[in-house]
Amino acid sequence: MKHDEANHHNHLCEKAKISIDEAFEELVKDPKYVCTGCGRVANDASSICSPRKL
Repeated sequence: MKHDEANHHNHLCEKAKISIDEAFEELVKDPKYVCTGCGRVANDASSICSPRKL
């Protein structure tokens, strides 16, 4: 999948700079994708920059 620069402010790598809270934890629970850039995992591809299905 392609890097989505327009929505980067919604990606986990940016959200983690601010706070890791319950909302953040919901995004990473039961991950189905990994970011090929930073290695973070998420349950929705739109939550990370360069997603690859696990």
